[in-house]
Amino acid sequence: MKPSAITKSLYFDTDIGMFHVNTNIVPEAKGEIRVSLLEKTPMLQLPTGMSVVRCRAALLQVSTMTPIKHITFSCTFKGSITASPCTGEYLDAQEWENSTNIVCVGTEDIEKLEMRQPFFASYNCAKPPITFSDNSIDIHLLNVPKNSELSMHFIIAENLLPEPTECSAWFAVDFPHSNL
Repeated sequence: MKPSAITKSLYFDTDIGMFHVNTNIVPEAKGEIRVSLLEKTPMLQLPTGMSVVRCRAALLQVSTMTPIKHITFSCTFKGSITASPCTGEYLDAQEWENSTNIVCVGTEDIEKLEMRQPFFASYNCAKPPITFSDNSIDIHLLNVPKNSELSMHFIIAENLLPEPTECSAWFAVDFPHSNL
C-alpha cells in the first residue's frame, strides 16, 4: 500500500487579503514522519525608526525516520495583486502592495539554509529549491533521506504605505530562524 501524503496549512489574514501557508510531504515508504506547522509571533528588533503594523511567522519542522520523495512548503497570496521579488543576503522575499498597504513575505535563501542545516549543504538538484511566482514563494525539496531533521519558515510582515521608514517590512522578514 502506498503511503499517504501529509498536508498541513495555516491562513494569515492581512489588510490586502489572505495568505495560505501549506506543506505537502510525500513519503517514499511507510515509516514515522513527525511534522509540525506552527504560527509564531517574532520578537522583532528593527533598526531605529523602523516599525511594522503586524508580523507573524509560519514555522515548519519535519523529522523523518523514512525517506521522503518530495516536500513542498509554500506561502501563497489568495488575491489579485502581483508580487515583486525583493531578495537580499541570506533572504528570499516578495512584496505585495496596494495603494495603502504592503505585505512582505520572506524566508532564508539556500545559502543560509546550507549553513544552518546539513541536509541543504548536500542538496543537489537541477533547479533551485526556492522559487517565486506572481502570487507565491515555494520551497521544493526532493529525495530527503531518512533520519533527517528540517526546519524552515516564512515571515509575513504588514505595514501601511508609505512606511514610517522605507523598507521596514523587508527588514522585519529578515528574521533569524534561531529566534523562532
